[in-house]
Amino acid sequence: GVPGSCCSAQYVLHNVDFSGLSGTNGKYIQFGASGGDAVSPTFTSFDSKSFTSAGEAGASIPVGATLISGFLDGFKDCTPLGPLWDDALMCPYAVRRLNLFGDDQGLLQLSGHGYGGVTANMDEKVVGRNAGRMIYDAGKKCYGAVLKTGAQYNVTSEGFGDLKVEFSDPAMGMRFPTDLVELQVATDVLKPQCRFASGRRSEIEAACGWSPPEGRNAVFLKHATGLHPNDQPKWADGDRKTSVSLSGSFEESIPLWRSLNVTAVEVEWTAGSTWEVQPTLSLRGGDGSWQTIQLEGSPGRQVFELGSALVKEVKVEGKGTGGLSEVTVYGEVATREGWRELPRD
Repeated sequence: GVPGSCCSAQYVLHNVDFSGLSGTNGKYIQFGASGGDAVSPTFTSFDSKSFTSAGEAGASIPVGATLISGFLDGFKDCTPLGPLWDDALMCPYAVRRLNLFGDDQGLLQLSGHGYGGVTANMDEKVVGRNAGRMIYDAGKKCYGAVLKTGAQYNVTSEGFGDLKVEFSDPAMGMRFPTDLVELQVATDVLKPQCRFASGRRSEIEAACGWSPPEGRNAVFLKHATGLHPNDQPKWADGDRKTSVSLSGSFEESIPLWRSLNVTAVEVEWTAGSTWEVQPTLSLRGGDGSWQTIQLEGSPGRQVFELGSALVKEVKVEGKGTGGLSEVTVYGEVATREGWRELPRD
């Protein structure tokens, strides 16, 4: 079958000790372990111990480097490491995953650093992905690839429906320096270059046509129960073209995966809203208490300045008929002052 191109685990090695392994006992790492994808995973370490614990075999791997699959032979500036590292390529920079969530839209073509000047490898594990072919992963409902951070890439197709873009992941973005990439989507009409950061997801058209106001950082409202991106509530999916229709008494809420330090909230409604009970926006803090804000509920956007508020859940409720397009939260993921989950040497 088609490889699971979105089985793109980003392994972070921290205080890993390879000294007990040798060439006769096994490999230090493996791509496609337990039947997984042999192209998409990456291995990174931000400490000086994990790779060097392998002795001479790991002495040449610098802190912050990324090991990628040897199948990705278009990354010409990466160094082959040999069989102890499962024939990985060592890239002296960050390489992170790109996921495009949505419906099957046929074959997509990726171009940019690492995906030019090579012949497509049509082995059943690769099916041309080394040359930029993006194959739909029906199990996870997305397309996947790995990109060099800070580089520019193009994705082309005969036509696009809605695709939600995720570059890297929230954990990488919170624990380590933010990963950025420039992505251009091209169909019959060339879209502008769009900038994506680790751990944030946005719908492709909205991301290319909308950006947070200057000085603001929009935070993705990741659901605490780990919903599949395609199942994310339409009023909290980063897509201003989708909305949820409300009728009668309603309560829409999303408990968050991590607490957020929120500076402002923006609420957008569609046209044709009428209310028996005016809608409200409620924010649950870390201590369980709620802060409630009265909403106009009229078409367009309302922005509420909060200064700084710790938020664990977002809820909109009321009674009537209307369409809630998007609730956008500005701020950052909350962490304790001076605290790092995985400190670097």
